Amino acid sequence: MSLPPPQMGELQDEKGDKAEEELGQQSQAGLSDISHAEAFTFHDAVQIYQCVAERRNTFDVLLWMTPATGLTSQAFLFTTALAGDSSRAARLISMALSILITLLTIQLFTRQLQAEDADRRWLEDWEERHKLDEDNRSHGASWARYQAHLPDPARHFGFLTKASAFTYWANGMLGFGVVALLVLIFSIVREDSLVVCGNKKNI
Repeated sequence: MSLPPPQMGELQDEKGDKAEEELGQQSQAGLSDISHAEAFTFHDAVQIYQCVAERRNTFDVLLWMTPATGLTSQAFLFTTALAGDSSRAARLISMALSILITLLTIQLFTRQLQAEDADRRWLEDWEERHKLDEDNRSHGASWARYQAHLPDPARHFGFLTKASAFTYWANGMLGFGVVALLVLIFSIVREDSLVVCGNKKNI
């Protein structure tokens, strides 16, 4: 005995139930995707923060290697220029190189400070945007309070902290350039004065 064919209303009800079921599954999948996207976004932001923090540390190391390398070069060039037995050409060339190294060192010193400061400000902004507690931040006002504290052995030199270390070192490198320029001028105008000074020193 054959069953009667389904009525049109029953078919529509079945289609409606299937559509609602599919819509519910899609909604759940969408919510799941949103939660995964939010978790991935924050995790990705943390990884970017770590990368920028590591890059800032690298810039900080390179920043202070620059003047140290420059001082080594300046010591060699001034030793050559101020030696009593150095020729006029040696003095001119060494002091010209000293002036060039001064300019290159200050330029590189400034650029590395700029890069380090950019990362520092980005990290501080990241902590602000993600609403970290003030005590848990490693940049900004909370960190500045720790930095302002001087250990007891360094309190006698507290006046040196009034200006930034970059200012002292950049001006010191500029001083080498000024002295190199003076020696260069003396080598051109009164070469004998440097020769006499060198001979007296040897005696």
